[in-house]
Amino acid sequence: MKNLETGLLFRQTATVQEDMLACRVGSGELAVYATPALIALVEKTAAEGLKEYLLPEQSSVGTKAEISHLAPTPLGMQVTAEVVIQEIDRRRVVFSVRVTDEKEKIAEGTHERFIIDKVRFMEKAQAKKEKA
Repeated sequence: MKNLETGLLFRQTATVQEDMLACRVGSGELAVYATPALIALVEKTAAEGLKEYLLPEQSSVGTKAEISHLAPTPLGMQVTAEVVIQEIDRRRVVFSVRVTDEKEKIAEGTHERFIIDKVRFMEKAQAKKEKA
């Protein structure tokens, strides 16, 4: 890890597509932005933001998401995820999360990621498969 510090902010914007709707994802029956899609945007924002601070042999994996989805967002509207590093404890990185659409805040919470060694992590996953 290089120069990672609290206070760093990462942001990504996406347009709500058909495959992001609750009725398509299976998390509900309505045609609104699905909570699983929202969490995926949060994770993507944090993971891609961390990339430039990691060594080539490192990656990050999501380990926890505590998100309150506060308001619906319709198909076609833009959503923006902002994640700010609030805590770094060795390999553990905790982000505060805020997601807005074009009109209001739609989600808030925290997200946690761990910095891992890619090879060791994949060896562990593969070993699990081989034991099956």
